[in-house]
Amino acid sequence: MDRRKKKIYCLIIILAVLILGLFFIPYSISLKEKNLQLGGESKIFDFGNDVGEKKVFLQFSDNRGKLYVKKNFYSYCYISLSGFEQSAVVNQLSIGHDQLKIIEVSGYVGAHSENRQYFYLDSNLCPKAITFEKEGELSYNIFSDEPNFILQDDDGLINLIVEFRNWDTDPISETIRDRYFFESEKQKFIFAGSENFSYLNVLPDDNN
Repeated sequence: MDRRKKKIYCLIIILAVLILGLFFIPYSISLKEKNLQLGGESKIFDFGNDVGEKKVFLQFSDNRGKLYVKKNFYSYCYISLSGFEQSAVVNQLSIGHDQLKIIEVSGYVGAHSENRQYFYLDSNLCPKAITFEKEGELSYNIFSDEPNFILQDDDGLINLIVEFRNWDTDPISETIRDRYFFESEKQKFIFAGSENFSYLNVLPDDNN
């Protein structure tokens, strides 16, 4: 085979590889996204600033959940979920003076409890868990058997109230409220104390 034929042959091979690549890469990316959508829900969230809109996926398999964030056309980051069963829902919240965009994942567990996790995007656009610190112990999820979560924004100071049924008195109308405050520099909720709360003399829309 002379030099001219070798060049033509090489060009044909290169063109064939490019054509296959142009077809296969978008196809494989599309297939991956379809597979992610099969195991749960997906939503598009706007994280503002230089981040913009990102697609977020929840996927569950064998009672194990994962949260995926689509970083760009071909790349994903994920983090394993904690405390959930077979399903959950995902939402976006804006908290604090700087309107930090966080991801909230919530789902019912057991007979009447609800589990929640919160996440933010790091500098690599990957989801990182916002932790909960209570009496020196860290956890990546929090649950309520009431179930009731109250997220309050008091002039940029974020408080999270988590309610538990008071089984020592009346689990229907009496609860114990754990209160956490959000420390933005450390990306964590820190336990600030507990208090008893009664629904007996509270109007339906006045439970804060």
